[in-house]
Amino acid sequence: MRSVYLFWGVAVVFISTFLFLVANEVDQRETLLGSIREDIRKTSQDIQVLRAEWSYLNEPARLDLLATEHLGLKPLRADQYISIDQLEFAPEPGEPQEIEHFQPPADGAFPMARVETAPLAVTPVSATRRISGGAR
Repeated sequence: MRSVYLFWGVAVVFISTFLFLVANEVDQRETLLGSIREDIRKTSQDIQVLRAEWSYLNEPARLDLLATEHLGLKPLRADQYISIDQLEFAPEPGEPQEIEHFQPPADGAFPMARVETAPLAVTPVSATRRISGGAR
């Protein structure tokens, strides 16, 4: 009879220890889950703030003002458009093409160094090797 009491006593101790360890592990996991949820909440708020800033920074009226103020850009005029008939034909594949270099106005409107013009041979895109596996 004593061995039965001893068996049940040891079993109660082991079960109690196991339940204590499981409850402790559950508490640790709940604490970790709470901190992860708090991180998610903070990150969501940061994303909302960044989206609001992005909307403000990309506002067309603001960009137009900055482009005019800092870059001297102006809206396009109707005479700056051309029809498709006015476009030059592309060279045949394998045929080198000379490129005209930009020359600043002689009155010095652009404060940049003078660029010498030299004909460049341009390889058409169709003749180049395509690199595969790139991210899109």
